[in-house]
Amino acid sequence: MQKELENNLKIVNSSIKLACDSSGTNSKDILLIAVSKKKSLDHIKSVIKIGVTDFGENYSQELQEKSEALALENIFWHFIGPIQSNKIKIIAKHAHWVHSLDRESVVIKLNGQCDVLIKLLTGLYKLIYRMNLQKVALHLLRWKILLNLLRLRRASI
Repeated sequence: MQKELENNLKIVNSSIKLACDSSGTNSKDILLIAVSKKKSLDHIKSVIKIGVTDFGENYSQELQEKSEALALENIFWHFIGPIQSNKIKIIAKHAHWVHSLDRESVVIKLNGQCDVLIKLLTGLYKLIYRMNLQKVALHLLRWKILLNLLRLRRASI
C-alpha cells in the first residue's frame, strides 16, 4: 500500500505542477489536502509517512477521533463538511481550518468557541453566486462588517 500511496502522490504533485506552470502560478502556493473521510488511522499514518501534513474531514466526530488519536503527529486538520450548530465545539477544538462557512450564525458561534479556547481558526466562506449582483454586493458588505467586528474582538483579546 505504501508504494501505491507514493505513486499516487507523485501523480497528484505532477498534475499540480503542470496546472501551475500553465497558469503562471507558483506550485509552492498550492496546499494539498488529503481527504481522510472514512479512512483508518493506519491509512492516515501511511500518508503522513510520505510527507502529507494537511487532512480534511467531513464529519466532526471523525475529526475529533482522528485528531485525538494522532495528536502527536504534525497534522493540520481542515473541516470541509457542512457545519451543524451542535458540532461547533468539536470543530473549534480540533480543526485548524474550516472550509465550509456559509452562515453568519455559524461564524459567530465558532468565533465565540474559539474565544473560550483562546484559539485562532482560519475560515473560508462559501458564497453562492446564484443571487443577482445587487444581492451579492449586499451579502458581501454584511460579511465585511461581520469580519471587521470579529477582527476587532480578536485585537482586544
